[in-house]
Amino acid sequence: SLLVAHPACRRAVSSSTFDSMDAMARNRDRATELRSRRARDLGAEVVDVAEFELALAHLRVPELV
Repeated sequence: SLLVAHPACRRAVSSSTFDSMDAMARNRDRATELRSRRARDLGAEVVDVAEFELALAHLRVPELV
């Protein structure tokens, strides 16, 4: 997980990654509960939640001879 905050603007964004769509689905309810509780504790508002599939390319750099 990653949290990036901009205190002067009073905004933050967080990101979590999972090994698979199934893992994300299994954790969805718990994540919603934790997010709601934390926002309530901080007096914050959750503006949006989105799920994305992330593709990573493992590229090789050619060897220099």
